[in-house]
Amino acid sequence: APPAGALSFAAAVDLALCLNPSTRSAWAAARQQAAALGSAESAWLPSISATGSETRTYGEHVDATGGIVSTPQDTRDAALNLSWTLYDFGARGGRITSARRLLDAAAATASSAVQQTVLNVVQSYYGLVAADAQVIAAKTTEADDERALEIARALSEGGAGTLADVLQAETAYDQAVLIRIQ
Repeated sequence: APPAGALSFAAAVDLALCLNPSTRSAWAAARQQAAALGSAESAWLPSISATGSETRTYGEHVDATGGIVSTPQDTRDAALNLSWTLYDFGARGGRITSARRLLDAAAATASSAVQQTVLNVVQSYYGLVAADAQVIAAKTTEADDERALEIARALSEGGAGTLADVLQAETAYDQAVLIRIQ
């Protein structure tokens, strides 16, 4: 949720980077390519598998010495299999190189998306700051023109000013109001 109150520039950039769909998808694509590279590099690792079993035989059966016995017999088997491909005629190397290049491309895309998002935030944020400053300046100009209009009317009523001065001050004031509203 966006923070309440005034939004700092750093908070605006943080929100944009976290909530912008293009940066999120570019980051996800980069993570996917990193996982693909890890998967390709895993081909260099050995594989190991283990199996085990245990059986119990009841009733008459032939034991290990060849005699017939009727006592229960336990048999346990265990196996460990280790395989490691030492040479594969370059098949793994090509996949790893390809995955690394795809990761580099995805990282560059993510970087570009982040930079574009930050640029958009900078332009928008400082555009808003400039617009706020223009509104403050327009209000100041409007207040000054209103005061000038009051002075022109007072001078005209006192006989020291002309109607043209009053009309000119009214026009300046009306223009200042229009600029502020725009």
